[in-house]
Amino acid sequence: MRRRSWAALATLGLVLGAGCRERDEGQATAPPSESERAEARQRLQKQADELADAASRTARAAGEVARQEATELNERVKEEAPQLHEDLSQTARDVSQQAHEVARDIREEGSTAAEQAVEDPLTGSVSGTVASASGGALHLRDADGKQIVLTTDGDTRVMRGGHSTTLQALQPGAEVRASYVIQGEDWMARQVEVVSPAKR
Repeated sequence: MRRRSWAALATLGLVLGAGCRERDEGQATAPPSESERAEARQRLQKQADELADAASRTARAAGEVARQEATELNERVKEEAPQLHEDLSQTARDVSQQAHEVARDIREEGSTAAEQAVEDPLTGSVSGTVASASGGALHLRDADGKQIVLTTDGDTRVMRGGHSTTLQALQPGAEVRASYVIQGEDWMARQVEVVSPAKR
C-alpha cells in the first residue's frame, strides 16, 4: 500500500513538472494564431485535469493505507495482551489522522497548481509597422503583410529613444516592437518600443 501511495506521489510530481515545462514552452516570441491559442488553452485545461486526478488518486491511496494499517493494528490488539489495546488504538487513530492531513495537503497543492496552470496568461512579442494607433488599439503589419491588432490601456507603456511617449504620437510607417499578454480574446500590449521612426 505504501508503494502505491509513493507511486501516486511520484505521478503527481511528474505531472507538475510537465505542467511547468508546458507553460515555459508557451512563452511565444511571435503572436499565436487563434487555433494555437485554443490548443494552448486545451493543453492547460488538460494539465489541470491531470493534476486534479493525480491529487484524487493520491488521496484515495493515502486513505487506503490508513485503513489497512488500522485493520492490522486492530488484529494485533486482539492477539496481544489486553493492556496494549488502548495504546494501539491511539496509534491507529494517529496514523489515520496523519494520512488524512497528507491527503488534504496534496489536494490543496494540486488545486493551487491547477488554478495557476489555467489562469497564467500567455505572453509574447511582435514586431511590425504601425498602420494606425488610436481608440485604445494599435494596428500593425508584420513583415509578411499580416495585420495584427493589439489592445492598449492605461498600463501600456510607449517608449521612443529611451523616453516615454504616447500612443497617439506613433506615426503610420514607424517600426515598433511590442510585448503583449493574452487576456481572453485580446492581445493586451504591455510595452511598445519605437525601433525606427516613420520615414518622411
